[in-house]
Amino acid sequence: MGNGVEVNVRRERERLPAEPPPPTLADYLPEGDPLAPLRSRAGRRVGMGQVADLRQRVHGLRLADDVLAGGDLIRPALRELRSAVRLYREGTHTGAVGRELLLQFGELAKIAGWIASDAGRHAEAERVYQLGLSAARQAEDHTLVGNLAGSLAYQLCNTGRADDGLALARAALHEAGPDAPPKARALFLDRVAWAHTTAGVRAHAQHAMRALGEAAEALAGDSEGTASPAWLYWVDAGELQIMEARVHTELRRPLRAVALLRDVLGRYERDAHARTRPVPVVARRGLRRRQRGRGSGGDRRAGHEPVRRRGQRADGAAGPGAGAAGRVRRGASRTR
Repeated sequence: MGNGVEVNVRRERERLPAEPPPPTLADYLPEGDPLAPLRSRAGRRVGMGQVADLRQRVHGLRLADDVLAGGDLIRPALRELRSAVRLYREGTHTGAVGRELLLQFGELAKIAGWIASDAGRHAEAERVYQLGLSAARQAEDHTLVGNLAGSLAYQLCNTGRADDGLALARAALHEAGPDAPPKARALFLDRVAWAHTTAGVRAHAQHAMRALGEAAEALAGDSEGTASPAWLYWVDAGELQIMEARVHTELRRPLRAVALLRDVLGRYERDAHARTRPVPVVARRGLRRRQRGRGSGGDRRAGHEPVRRRGQRADGAAGPGAGAAGRVRRGASRTR
């Protein structure tokens, strides 16, 4: 009986059309430098109205990433990148409008890179981040440059390139400068802390804890009247606690991590984001695994495994979703 069912299932699968291969960035963008303006532009005049429309679509994709996995969003993300590139290259616009288009392209690249990374397509994500960096630099937005560089640094740290990730995370913090919005500095310092943690050398532990302390100090400088880019909407004290918990986890201090996570998880509505629901279950599984395996001595006896986001991971960081629990589920401070 069982064999008959298996045969029927196999035959049914054979009748289904093969899924198309996942798209790549090259499928959507022109060859060469996609941000190089065409010598002869015959497109329509682009104004701030089109910029506002693009900004809305970018934010919509950002919110969609809170509830959908990277594999479900990679195609729409790349399509939006293609549309933004065509708008910039083929349309005619003033210098001010061109700068705004570059800024939106940079933000879109941040989200698309995050989505590609979430889908496990790290080489693709790296190229998308680099395109975004190029756009942000042309637009001279140092905070956005720092966000894109920090997001790439986060991916490097989570994919076995901790030394490169640490160097890039530091560079992102330096690029943003001391005058960056408090939330941005807090986010970039969180990434530096995570980079030190993943370096795997005990000497880095002190540097990681110092960066976490500086992140908290930076965030304390934020207030209702402080101007911040829209993409920093999710950065708050809860996000910093999540990163601190992850650092303690990696440093084999799980009891401290558990206390922090319980505090954070007690403050969010569990059904707010579909992707956050598995958090408590995954965390408990991680605790049990470390109890059976690596956990030993001191507060290691409780054991805890960092909750890693599908595809890498861990993104997450406090990084392109919203909600503290979303960050736990994704594994780190987001990078949006």
